[in-house]
Amino acid sequence: MPIQHNLDVMYIGKNICDGNIGNLLNILGKTKDGVKCHLDLANMGLRTELAHQVNEKGTYLPPVCYTLSRK
Repeated sequence: MPIQHNLDVMYIGKNICDGNIGNLLNILGKTKDGVKCHLDLANMGLRTELAHQVNEKGTYLPPVCYTLSRK
């Protein structure tokens, strides 16, 4: 019995590329690295240097090791 599918390689490639570029360049709204991820890591005792920091200006999320910078 043949299985029919509607997978479009162009859209799959675009979504994968957008996700990876969003993560590498730390684009707001595109990265999957958020407060909940940082809280989960801190609660597990992993990567404590990435724990979010709350101050009077708001919440600061330190960049992860694979984030590209202008330097």
